[in-house]
Amino acid sequence: MARWAWGRRRRIPKALDGTLAGLEIGEQAVIREIRAGHGALRRLADMGLVPGTVV
Repeated sequence: MARWAWGRRRRIPKALDGTLAGLEIGEQAVIREIRAGHGALRRLADMGLVPGTVV
């Protein structure tokens, strides 16, 4: 029986994996990356949400 060895996808550790919606009131976070389409990315940048921003 042949067994395929597929490459494992690298996952972000649970402590770093989150969204802005998951923040509690008074909690701060630094935006590390944004995954969005070009149009949504542009709108977020217009609102000041870019990597490195403290929210």
